[in-house]
Amino acid sequence: MEAFVTSFLRFLETEKRYSPLTVTAYAKDLDQFLAFNVMESGVGNWGEVTPGHLRRWLSRLSKEGLSRKSLARKRSSVRSFFKYLLRQGVVEINPTEGVQTPKLERQLFKVPSRLEMETLIENTPHEFDDEVANRNRLMLLLLYSTGMRRAELIELRIWDWDIEKQTLKVLGKRNKVRIVPVLDVIAEEIRKYLALRGELNNDYLFVTQRKKKLYPKLVYSVVNTYLGTITSMQKKGPHTLRHAFATHVLENGGDLLAVKELLGHSSLAATQVYTHNTIEKLKQVYNHAHPRGHKNNDI
Repeated sequence: MEAFVTSFLRFLETEKRYSPLTVTAYAKDLDQFLAFNVMESGVGNWGEVTPGHLRRWLSRLSKEGLSRKSLARKRSSVRSFFKYLLRQGVVEINPTEGVQTPKLERQLFKVPSRLEMETLIENTPHEFDDEVANRNRLMLLLLYSTGMRRAELIELRIWDWDIEKQTLKVLGKRNKVRIVPVLDVIAEEIRKYLALRGELNNDYLFVTQRKKKLYPKLVYSVVNTYLGTITSMQKKGPHTLRHAFATHVLENGGDLLAVKELLGHSSLAATQVYTHNTIEKLKQVYNHAHPRGHKNNDI
């Protein structure tokens, strides 16, 4: 049974071009599902799996406190796997069809305010001759001004920077390339950092003090440290800056389709979640500003 999981993961990596993190998540979900059904039900091959097996597994995970979002993701992993088995002729039906997970609550992202972000940028040290300080500042600026993901930032190469057009070529999920514009002030920061970085054998735009490729934990640590100076929010990682970018652009009247392209979303639905943040903000402003906003009686 594990051989089919291995071939499926290879398919995700080579054919679907999924990121290593995504493939790892699929592998973990399928290992858990397999272990549960072998131990609990004595399933001997994938053709014996029924909708009941999936429901019992999800029910167990729910009782253990797994969030609805995580349950939905695990169901999706198993569903994709059985779709693959169906195409390969390993099973005759997909037992995951019709198995539902609880409906997800619409998520409102908590992000720093625009004033907090302005304060952060103004107070982030960037002495002219300090390469690391300039690198850290530039990482913050790019994450916040473009909405790119941490992995996308890490993979940036020097040649992805078009100095004449002031754009960056970003390699997103599933090797999808997009071009993002860079503000004049940030273009100047890039030029400054590259001058300090100097010529290296390493072609990555951002490097460590030892001139090696950045690693995810370092980027998270830098962002977490600086965001910690302006907010007490629990989540203070690179993705917080991505959420802040989308939320602030839309709050300022930005076009939803343009934000979708800048974020590298494959569907508009993924971008629309940020409009709910904007609507909540509008409600707060409306209730605070309207003469009857604090009254209980009807207008």
